[in-house]
Amino acid sequence: MLSLILVASLFGLVKSVLIALLAVLNAILAAFAALAVWKAYLAIGIKVAFIVLLCIPVVGIVIYFLWGRKKIEAAS
Repeated sequence: MLSLILVASLFGLVKSVLIALLAVLNAILAAFAALAVWKAYLAIGIKVAFIVLLCIPVVGIVIYFLWGRKKIEAAS
């Protein structure tokens, strides 16, 4: 009878350890997923920043040549 109680308690202990290991693995995978999402947002943000840094000056120069030069020459 004592060995049956010992086997049952060992089974419960093993089950608890496995559940704890599963929780740790889940936390590690969640951290990797969060890192992957963060990296994706960072990559998208950097791409948007490069596009903005490139397009705004180009658009500004085009607007100056189409409209601003006439205004400056008219004001002179």
